[in-house]
Amino acid sequence: MANKTYNDHPTDNTPAADDLIPYWDVASSAARKATRAKIVGATITGDGTIDTGGETLTVPATGTAALRDATNTFTARQQFSVGIGLLGQKLSFPHNSATPLCKIASSGVGVMAGAFLIGMAVSGGTNSSGQMWVLTQGYNQATMTKLSEALFGHSSIAITAAANTGTREITLTMTQINSTSATQTVRVSVVPILYGTDPTITLTML
Repeated sequence: MANKTYNDHPTDNTPAADDLIPYWDVASSAARKATRAKIVGATITGDGTIDTGGETLTVPATGTAALRDATNTFTARQQFSVGIGLLGQKLSFPHNSATPLCKIASSGVGVMAGAFLIGMAVSGGTNSSGQMWVLTQGYNQATMTKLSEALFGHSSIAITAAANTGTREITLTMTQINSTSATQTVRVSVVPILYGTDPTITLTML
């Protein structure tokens, strides 16, 4: 009987999980065989391409994946354990001094008009306070409007915004005054609500 190469065998487009695949066992220096299910460990259908970029993806349950660049409809409650939006932190924020806190940059935009929800958590020593703000921008105008606050140990926390149309950035400057004159840790969450175009938003702590 003439020798056959793999290319001589018929093509099977629907291999079953218990079909066998030959392989070389390096540890034993021997040819082995194993079921497709043991080697592949998953079933992937369709003709698309999955590129993990060298990263690891864990699928927690059976369902339909949501895509970043597509409109998604969520039929179950979503829980985010690490916060929502862009997150940043600044340590040792000074007492009673107007100090730049962070920059919100918008790249790939033509129309500079939008609104953001800003969450603040300020803490240190015996002080622990939180605030919610709305940041609105129209070209070179940027305005901060306080929605709510809960102050414990702070007499005031104030934030102002300044827009730079050249760099497409908004700089937030904060002043915090507390009863012990202590430096504080400031955590920031920035959630874009609406923008005039479709930008890439980045948050940089200063």
